[in-house]
Amino acid sequence: MRILTRICVHGHAGCAGCIVIALLLLGSAMAPAPAGADAPLWISCAAPMDLATAATCAGYAEMTLDATVHIRMISRCVERPEGEYWTFDSHATILDDNTLLTHNHYRILGDRRCALRRVTFYTPGGKIIADTREPAALAEITRQLHSQDSRCSLEACRLTLSDTHLIPPYGVRFACPGRAAMINLPEVAEINWGGKPGSAFVQWTRPVGLSMRGEVSVLEMASGIREGASGGGVYIPTGNGVTHIGTCLRTRVDAPGSVAALNPAGMGE
Repeated sequence: MRILTRICVHGHAGCAGCIVIALLLLGSAMAPAPAGADAPLWISCAAPMDLATAATCAGYAEMTLDATVHIRMISRCVERPEGEYWTFDSHATILDDNTLLTHNHYRILGDRRCALRRVTFYTPGGKIIADTREPAALAEITRQLHSQDSRCSLEACRLTLSDTHLIPPYGVRFACPGRAAMINLPEVAEINWGGKPGSAFVQWTRPVGLSMRGEVSVLEMASGIREGASGGGVYIPTGNGVTHIGTCLRTRVDAPGSVAALNPAGMGE
């Protein structure tokens, strides 16, 4: 069963000549919670009080990981001090059957000294679900994730893949929260990883502030993330599952913690 109530990212529903990739992700098998229980739960998953709470939090983490994809790009470059081949890791959230949501700073795609040679999609557990090397498919990925493309807006990008079988996991919703709704949130779930395929995990962290990056509302969080975790989702737990509220951008450089772009209101249904 799928639950996908609002997708709050600007972009087209499809694209001409999209990438032919077969992706299959299985959803969580958690039992449904009572209908209408969409309010944030005021529990601590960073430090569960008892075994029952710990089990509930483990279920939330499973849902969150089920919605996550790891993306690894490899480019061949000339005249770069890093060497001939450059690897760029990121994460993304499944939006629907053939669409991923990620960040919009794939700087490797804008470097004229580099040419994209390979894009591999992994499950959070490290299983390869697609390995793209065809020039036409790589060119389409480059076009869609370039920050100037219409699919990229307000720090987020949509990547549409044709002929796919992405299955949004049961219990994951998407919301466009206003700034007021973020005040006094006790805890959020944030995607992080250990630096290699198969090392993604959920960290529970405390929101510490709100700010603006141009026109984008940004949630500031107490915990940092490792480079390569950006693009992953930020979630709040509810009685019905987890609700995606934003996309993590990066670890802060001016203070401890990380920042995420909140899903913008009025950006599509």
